Amino acid sequence: PVVQAAHAAPLSGAKADASADVQGPSDFHTMADPLRWEAAAKVALTQDGQPAGGFEASLKNGHAVVPALSVRLRNLQAEGQGEGRLDAKGLASFQAKGKATLDAAEVADALKGWRVVDLDMGGATDAQADLSWDRATGLTLDGPVATQQPRWHKATADHMKAGVEIRGDQLAVKDIHLQKGAGTADGQLRLTWADHHAGDDFDLTATFKDLPLAEGLKAGTPGVQRVVAH
Repeated sequence: PVVQAAHAAPLSGAKADASADVQGPSDFHTMADPLRWEAAAKVALTQDGQPAGGFEASLKNGHAVVPALSVRLRNLQAEGQGEGRLDAKGLASFQAKGKATLDAAEVADALKGWRVVDLDMGGATDAQADLSWDRATGLTLDGPVATQQPRWHKATADHMKAGVEIRGDQLAVKDIHLQKGAGTADGQLRLTWADHHAGDDFDLTATFKDLPLAEGLKAGTPGVQRVVAH
């Protein structure tokens, strides 16, 4: 999956130049303790030979910080910042926030590459997110998303907005509102990458109003649980 993701469209032709200054204990018995290390790193990104952003990072007393990250790739623009805490076992927690502009098809390709779920979707998308992780609760993410000219399993629309939430191994796309001409659709989508029986890992509920019935049928997938038309 890592190799497949590295060849995805946003990363095609991208390279990273990195430099780092690392200081740590010389005593063999304490070298494995992250709290004894300090580091400063700088990463510069290029794509097809052109500057494409980068970031700086530091580590001191178990506190890792990325004060600002900028990515300006051909099909992905993003900005963010984050920080994390290390303990004797390694990474204990991190928090980050950011925003990104990309095509939803790239997200679908990534989900497929990481073997999370195979979705057919696309559209120019702006997203924001606050996320955190720790050993006890896993990954948490919240943020809004808006897509122009969205496509979902051959169904198309003018624009869509929703809220995205991740709790551990559960992803929910809530308050989906889609508009096509005078018609609208509202819905909820849930999926998980936890081990489940086939058919239990995807759930889509949608309500359509003043939309051609054909659009609802196009949007229907084996995972759709309920569709209501008005």
